Amino acid sequence: MTHSVLEVLEQTAALYPHSVALAQEDAQLTFSQLLSRSRSIGGWLVQKGLSGRRIGVAAVQSVNTPVLFLAIAYAGGCYVPLNIDMPTEKLQKIAQDCQMPCVLTWSDSDAQVLCEKHLQAVAMEGCSLPQETVPLPDVSAEMPLYLIYTSGSTGQPKGIVKTHGAVLSFMRAYMQTFDYAPNDVIGNQTPFFFDASAKDLYMMLAAGCRLEIIPRALFLSPVRLVEYLNEKSVTVISWVPSALSMISQFQTFQTVMPTTLRRVMFVGEVFPMKQLNRWRASCPDLDYVNLYGSSEIAGVCCYFRVTGTYADSDSLPIGKALPNCHVVLAKDGEVIRQSDMLGEIYVASDALAEAYFGNAEKTSATFPTLTLGENSPRRYLKTGDLARYDAQGNLVFAARSDFQIKHMGHRIELGEIETAAAALPEVSECCCVYDAKRQKILLYAQSTATAKEIQLALRQCLTDYMVPSKVIVLQQLPHNANGKIDRVALKQNRM
Repeated sequence: MTHSVLEVLEQTAALYPHSVALAQEDAQLTFSQLLSRSRSIGGWLVQKGLSGRRIGVAAVQSVNTPVLFLAIAYAGGCYVPLNIDMPTEKLQKIAQDCQMPCVLTWSDSDAQVLCEKHLQAVAMEGCSLPQETVPLPDVSAEMPLYLIYTSGSTGQPKGIVKTHGAVLSFMRAYMQTFDYAPNDVIGNQTPFFFDASAKDLYMMLAAGCRLEIIPRALFLSPVRLVEYLNEKSVTVISWVPSALSMISQFQTFQTVMPTTLRRVMFVGEVFPMKQLNRWRASCPDLDYVNLYGSSEIAGVCCYFRVTGTYADSDSLPIGKALPNCHVVLAKDGEVIRQSDMLGEIYVASDALAEAYFGNAEKTSATFPTLTLGENSPRRYLKTGDLARYDAQGNLVFAARSDFQIKHMGHRIELGEIETAAAALPEVSECCCVYDAKRQKILLYAQSTATAKEIQLALRQCLTDYMVPSKVIVLQQLPHNANGKIDRVALKQNRM
């Protein structure tokens, strides 16, 4: 029985020592190099008295970033991925919150950035590592592996603790569900300081396949991006829909087609059906999978393999639970089983996060112990996401509970308005927010149509009280570093 992620690395390195584990342009590391570097730096941390600590990592897109993650784990510690471009105040707040003694970087330049933000940084590239084998602490399934900070909907950073056991549970279930193999190449889009990148990293370890880190600049050039996927023989991608939509929006497949890709997975936000249909029309032989999860789960909890035909205005199911998850809909403490009845998604699993770091009250509220139709109580994640079952028993995401509003006496899901707007031929991308103070529904759209034309079109497919009070047409919607639409930026710049 495997008790830590490190055991997975060791088993894989023994099987495929000379296979490439991590690659980015001309840089690469084999599994044996990944193992030896991680253990050496882990020994250095032990020698420096940093065993068992929560240690930051400058989570830049580099083959050496996962080395630092795993090194901290070898030292019996918990790594904290950081976006070093965050404002100084936010970085310092995170460091103070988790009592972080230092931040590991690979390069001197990244260390300098952090020092200028008044954080203790150590560049490992030039460090003198121990020549002899340093005894490393035992690592168990119950020990924290990483602490991820996410801003959530409030913009206030919150730390979420994931254990080795939670990540192992996800890895086993994911490998059981999807046929990752040693000859696969995972194309990484998600920055390492986002939790969604863990799927790429830990599937690389579990399957013994290659993780190809795609240069960020390519996501501004869709033709070159697809060419790069072909050059690097990428077979599997798990990206946010915004990144996938960029490829279909710019008619990329009229110029170049993916030649090695076999599976397209998407997660993090709703994939506009119009853009997914463009992908499927151009690349009908690919395996398309809609994933659903949250930062409070290691990996994801639901998946849906896309088959059949969908209209541009349809909603895509998030499907059914992974084998390590028990997922139910509930309302007012009662389990919902019938179709087309709205409820909140609750998840029980060994892959649940351990806690919100330093916040027992929020942990208790978000991870209640409930029965929910079972004989004995279990620890659940209360996701805050609303969904319903379709006729086939698949879950269909409706909206965040905080995206459900009361307007003109009616309960409205902003996601339904976004789905209707995204289906319009002239709309490339859109986002709906509610101005509670002025009681107005605002729709932001990237479109060739005018605001008035969009409003008139929406009146044909939405009831009157759901039609946005105002439509704002932008040349481009703001996105965060993960490629998702930045709702916080839109709310702060209401027009």
